Amino acid sequence: MVVVEPSFAPRGESVSEQEHGVRAHSVITGEHRHLASLFDEARAALETDGGGEAAQEALQRLVDSMEAHFQREESLYYPTIWSLRPDLKESLTGLIETHPQFRDRFEAIRGALAAASAAEAGRHFEEFADLFSDHERAEELLLRSLDVDLTASA
Repeated sequence: MVVVEPSFAPRGESVSEQEHGVRAHSVITGEHRHLASLFDEARAALETDGGGEAAQEALQRLVDSMEAHFQREESLYYPTIWSLRPDLKESLTGLIETHPQFRDRFEAIRGALAAASAAEAGRHFEEFADLFSDHERAEELLLRSLDVDLTASA
């Protein structure tokens, strides 16, 4: 059994490869649930406030949380996983490569809000939400397969 000390384990705690995979899946899935609640909040604010201050603040909370999530995936979670499972590096890198597209989508929403086009901002937001949901499902499917592989090898 491989024992590693991933940087997202509690300090000084060694975890097995199996525990690492389960922990990574759990952490990332938990972050996705948090982001889903921020999507709901931003959607509600866009619907009730249009392009007003409440909508812009809700969108900014989502942007900030998503950017932090992307940074953790890019620099912490995925590199740690592919160090344990090099066969997953290509798939994980493919997921990371979609992050700039999401950043661009945020800019389209901001641009529509700046142009006082709440309807266009809402359309961009829903397209963005759908794409991000697909992205999350792909990540979670990959991580579930990692859980299954690690459980089978234990």
